[in-house]
Amino acid sequence: LRDASKALRADKDVVLAAVSECGSVLMYAPSTLCDDKDVVLAAVTNHGGAIRYASLALRGDKEVLLKAVVSDGIKTPPRFAPVTGTPLGRRCPRTK
Repeated sequence: LRDASKALRADKDVVLAAVSECGSVLMYAPSTLCDDKDVVLAAVTNHGGAIRYASLALRGDKEVLLKAVVSDGIKTPPRFAPVTGTPLGRRCPRTK
């Protein structure tokens, strides 16, 4: 996808095929497709770390986030919780 023409990179079917094979190529997709839930789900299903190339809105989507974590075998969580902006490494305050 990196070496594809702009027209091919903007084609949803081409990008879907590419991210299904290697999720991290989502980084080469235009922002409109990084905000497309079908494309992002295909990418994170292949490689959970591809969530970093998704739009902010989709990084906060529960389905996308869970798919990313599950596809990585829960090895490493994404760097931050986009819904709250809180780093995942930080402890949450205890509730009573």
